[in-house]
Amino acid sequence: PYAALHAALLYQPGVADCTIEPTLGGALRISVRQQRPLARVWSADSVLYLDDEGRWFPLSPRYTADVPVVHAKRAVQARAALPLLHHLDTDPFWDRFIDQIDVDQDGHVSFRPRIGDLIVHLGANPGAQNRLDDQLRQLRTFYTALLDNGDLRQYRELDLRYEGQLVARK
Repeated sequence: PYAALHAALLYQPGVADCTIEPTLGGALRISVRQQRPLARVWSADSVLYLDDEGRWFPLSPRYTADVPVVHAKRAVQARAALPLLHHLDTDPFWDRFIDQIDVDQDGHVSFRPRIGDLIVHLGANPGAQNRLDDQLRQLRTFYTALLDNGDLRQYRELDLRYEGQLVARK
């Protein structure tokens, strides 16, 4: 029964998709695609990986993925960070720059960059692709100017929630 075998394979942790094909010799050719983690989610109720399709899978005792850590009160709230996580997955600069993301109860996304001791607020629903691109472009411009002129430790918060603006707090 191919359907039962397919369902049993998909039930295994870490399996994203599989195909089962019978060969002319009577054997089965099974191809399995693994889930690809985008983030490790720490919440009050669990610690799980979040994959590139927004699905959950458990941590492995044998492997630790080098992915950002998302902190959220509940695991479901961590999905608000998916647009940022997808951006990190495709842009090596931001992937190396961001390693901790926070999602509050209202779905506001913020992160702590590896450079400087500060918090960057993106706001609720950074999912609009153009908005997230604009926010990260503003942040990159700000960091470039800051590196040229001064000290990264002079600010404790950067707020990108307002369209077209970056607000820095000391």
